[in-house]
Amino acid sequence: MTLFPARADWDDARVAAGMHSTAHQDMHAGELEVSLLLHVAPEVVRDGFQHADHLADDRRHLLTRGMSGYTTSGVIGLPSHATAAKGKAGLLHR
Repeated sequence: MTLFPARADWDDARVAAGMHSTAHQDMHAGELEVSLLLHVAPEVVRDGFQHADHLADDRRHLLTRGMSGYTTSGVIGLPSHATAAKGKAGLLHR
């Protein structure tokens, strides 16, 4: 099986799961990704994610500055809003 979710698919999954953050806010290691991990592999999520929120909405130079130009932790998003239930709902939406 090959799976190629498009932006609209992720947007639908976010709505189905009741995500708090937007796709733009939640770029990396945020609510969506952490929710998915909490559902399928909770052992890989480090304690402390609940306090790791970091927003960097203006990322116009991302391609030249890279992630480190916007975050020292690697997080751009709201992992504090993540739950295993949201991860499950996001995966199972139709």
